[in-house]
Amino acid sequence: MYHILLATYNGEKYVGELLDSIKGQSVTDWQILAFDDGSEDGTVDILKRFAKENPGKLVLNENVLSSGSAKANFALLFQRASFLDYEYVLPADQDDVWLPDKLYKLSRIMDKAEKRFGKDVPILVHSDMMVVNDELEEISPSFFEYSGLNKHARIYELIVQNCVTGCACIINNALLKGVSNELLDDNVIMHDHWLALYASVFGRVLFTNNVTALYRQHSENSVGAKGVKNLPRLIKRFFNERSSYKADLKATKDQCKSFVMAYGEPYGVKIGETSDSVTYDASDDRFKYRRASLRLMREYSGLDVKSKFNRVKFTVEHRMWKKGFFRKVMQILWG
Repeated sequence: MYHILLATYNGEKYVGELLDSIKGQSVTDWQILAFDDGSEDGTVDILKRFAKENPGKLVLNENVLSSGSAKANFALLFQRASFLDYEYVLPADQDDVWLPDKLYKLSRIMDKAEKRFGKDVPILVHSDMMVVNDELEEISPSFFEYSGLNKHARIYELIVQNCVTGCACIINNALLKGVSNELLDDNVIMHDHWLALYASVFGRVLFTNNVTALYRQHSENSVGAKGVKNLPRLIKRFFNERSSYKADLKATKDQCKSFVMAYGEPYGVKIGETSDSVTYDASDDRFKYRRASLRLMREYSGLDVKSKFNRVKFTVEHRMWKKGFFRKVMQILWG
């Protein structure tokens, strides 16, 4: 059984299309767990009607108190999914549309990965998407090309720039259990970034070029795709959004601090301790790799107390660059 985690809030305009696209999947062994965050429109009515028309396919929880954000609503969904011991989980955004073979393609890759690495290894599989407008008209055939993101980011790249979009991924039970108790931490930027970090450090992240969903862009997106070729937007941010960019970088450092606090102790890595050097070890010795990754995250989380020269030096030495010329320039200037 594949469980789809759907966080909704005032999504009546689009959520019906999402539900129809899930119902149209070629794989039928799925169930939706939906948490509505106090919608004031017809979202709940649409969910209830779908549940009535498709018995056993949708379980709805209406939050008595608003969680306050999509991030928190998803965190609660992951906690519930872990408590129910779901085997495979796919997050879903209320405004996207799944292609009919999405679940089939992602689940096949997951099956192969678990046969190779074992079910006890945290595994995340994610895919490309087509970026579309409000009316589902194509903006770009590739989310990664449009956003200028690295499809196969390593841990030192994931730390500063997430490349995993939650609505285009599937995770296994080992990954679900590993993250579910930490996602409500204030320093978690978004559930998908934390999932990517955890799977990269403690398990495996796999990517497929297959387009599995239509990623809708509209004025009410909680998180959306940013066109890397949109020169006016890049110039505007370069000249007018220094404080916002610095805040985004600080958020990645705070997230690393919480990550190390949550998972570092078994590997002898604790916040507050320092070392003369950090060596990234990509060998097959998973313990060494995890320890080196956690030490890298610890050192990165404390960069703000270092001099400008040492911050840039650290970035260069450990190849912790965001993808894209303007992003790298902003890292150097404001990092």
